[in-house]
Amino acid sequence: MDLNEIRSGIDRIDADIIKLLSQRSALVSEAGKLKESASAVRDQERVEKVISKIKQIAVKEGLDPEIAEKIYRNIIDCFIDVEMKEFGKEGIDGTVSFFRENNLPAKQVLEGITLKSVSGEKTMMTFFDFEPDAVIPFHKHPHEQITYIIEGEMEFTLEGVTRILRAGEGVVIPPDQEHGARVQDKPAKAVDAWYPIREDYR
Repeated sequence: MDLNEIRSGIDRIDADIIKLLSQRSALVSEAGKLKESASAVRDQERVEKVISKIKQIAVKEGLDPEIAEKIYRNIIDCFIDVEMKEFGKEGIDGTVSFFRENNLPAKQVLEGITLKSVSGEKTMMTFFDFEPDAVIPFHKHPHEQITYIIEGEMEFTLEGVTRILRAGEGVVIPPDQEHGARVQDKPAKAVDAWYPIREDYR
């Protein structure tokens, strides 16, 4: 077998691999629509079971299991991203997407403060969870912001004016106005609307 024949054989195998990966991607997307939470998508126990099984198959087929593990961890990471885009989301004519707040991935932005976000083409909403006594340092940004308290209380200061905001109350924050807040002695939840989108909160 000469080099050209070897390369042709590799090309055929690569085509088969891509075809199988495409089929795997389609199944992963369907699985993502059925899962109930971000933690279910990023199920580390399931990942380790898959890796263990892959290593066993690799040994049986004469492939170094360490190579198989490295390849599959990359594959799994890529497909987790696919699942994260699909779970809890349905499209209508490609223009409207539904979501469930519980299914949005959480991101810690400060100590005691986590957020979940959803965005359209030009606007964004964020769902904040605050631990008791959490502090939002004074800051300002070019975005227009509307904050609405769902649960708990926080001491909110905007341009030197301070109010205690409780569930059912909120504040409109114009661009470039300094503001900060301190959560009271119980957990709190808030929803923020943004324009334009805060890329750092995606």
